[in-house]
Amino acid sequence: MNHYFKSTHKNPLNRKRIPFRFLGVDIEFESHENIFSKDHVDEGTQLLLSSLPTLQNDSKILDLGCGYGVVGITIKKLYPLTSVQCSDINEDALALCELNANLNKVEVQCIHSDGFQNIQQSFDWILFNPPIRIGKAILFPLYLECMKHLENNNGTLWMVIRKDKGAQSTINFLKEQGYQVKKITQEKGFWIIACTH
Repeated sequence: MNHYFKSTHKNPLNRKRIPFRFLGVDIEFESHENIFSKDHVDEGTQLLLSSLPTLQNDSKILDLGCGYGVVGITIKKLYPLTSVQCSDINEDALALCELNANLNKVEVQCIHSDGFQNIQQSFDWILFNPPIRIGKAILFPLYLECMKHLENNNGTLWMVIRKDKGAQSTINFLKEQGYQVKKITQEKGFWIIACTH
């Protein structure tokens, strides 16, 4: 069985329409069975969104590992003047992200990328629900790549990680690298973690 974060390029199966209301804004997403959280917006993603401070309208934002685009598209609906880039290694997920951007009448840039392989620019915010199952040997260097892609070393890496899936070890690792790390909030086993230079 292929993990959701791998590039599978299968034909979409059992497509689902997911309604989502956030801060009074109605959004719809299409998903299918090969995609993470295929039939609802997962609790971790909702907590990630709800914990964000008010964003500047000129912010440059990366939804890293975007899936079908919930985070990036929701932010673009709420903050139309932001520049939002969505990236994923999974071609199926990225195709759905493009479809969902059109469905919700927003413009986001969708990039097929393994980590930062096809991403050169820097961002004010990198928003990330890390694929913990890939293991620390791959994931921890990816955190460091995130930090290299923060605008003028003044941006923020904002993550949601389950407490029992490595939240504390993530904090410890980033602190050991000399970064400023803070647990913003926690709910139902999910931690929101902010990391800055």
